[in-house]
Amino acid sequence: PASGSYPGDVATLHLVYEKANAPSTRIRLVQMAPHLEARGWPCRVLACPRDSEARRAFEAAITPGDVALIHRARPTRAEAAWWRGLPVRRVYDFDDAVMHGRKRGITGLLTRRSRAAGFRRALACADGATPGNAFLAAQCGDLPHAIVPSAVPLDVPRHAPRTDAVPFRVGWVGRSTNLRYVRAIAPALVTLARRVALEVVCVSDAPLELPDCPVTHLRWTADGEAEQIAGFDVGIMPLADDLWSRGKCAYKLLQYMAAGVPAVGSEVGMNAELIEHERNGLLARDLADWERQLGRLARDADLRRRLGDAGWHTAQGYGYAAVADRLVAFLDEVAGASSASR
Repeated sequence: PASGSYPGDVATLHLVYEKANAPSTRIRLVQMAPHLEARGWPCRVLACPRDSEARRAFEAAITPGDVALIHRARPTRAEAAWWRGLPVRRVYDFDDAVMHGRKRGITGLLTRRSRAAGFRRALACADGATPGNAFLAAQCGDLPHAIVPSAVPLDVPRHAPRTDAVPFRVGWVGRSTNLRYVRAIAPALVTLARRVALEVVCVSDAPLELPDCPVTHLRWTADGEAEQIAGFDVGIMPLADDLWSRGKCAYKLLQYMAAGVPAVGSEVGMNAELIEHERNGLLARDLADWERQLGRLARDADLRRRLGDAGWHTAQGYGYAAVADRLVAFLDEVAGASSASR
């Protein structure tokens, strides 16, 4: 991420990330920054100051009236005390169940306790929070907060529905760490592949292997992702029903919808909030549901077209302009000043 300017006579928004290569850093900070600047908030994108040199540089760059939006970083006790001592307002931004984690067993228990403690410290030193969905908002307690979903680009290639979708392209996009969700519904895909000419298209940083089911691996790139999604006949977002999954912000579904691709998602968390079953997408509760809903779409071109069009209209409310308006309204509230007075 590139740093922007930060004039001392104008309140600046410091967009502070935990990991530079995390998709959420790109989606919620880097790509959001120009839209925030267009709405009166000069932005500066930087790594969370973890050592004394970085902290001194940050202290030299800030002025009273600035706001720091801290994305996902869970501070230590010393770091939390440092943040509280700064003359800036602080907003904690998170788009995953960062307080829970996904590891199991004894290691997972210790990790979850550590994550939960860090999350509590992050909230304790914040003046407000911007969780990505309703489940995450419920973790904020009495802290002022506004739900700010992860915005999706709308200027993407539009899906061209195929009347004769052969093979039927069931697409998934995401990091290889989440391929386990696709593997979990493999029995439904394999069963469907016995009845339908099926092709699972996986856009990821690593290949997916599904025995007895044809899979095409497309290497993920930032430039090629949107065009690859537009080539799906249906986009899927399977999830497990656990605390980690309930914190997810349904970003894959929004990507499919923005391209006009009909979407099917597990009835979990924000998936179930975003998809109105039978109107703008389909929800699946179990393997039988996954086979049934994908089979319906494979056979019914009109259903694919209708759901794809409705999903596209839904996505318009989650573009960068709409989400930036929501975020700016909350930032103005936290800063105690309207954009017109800055």
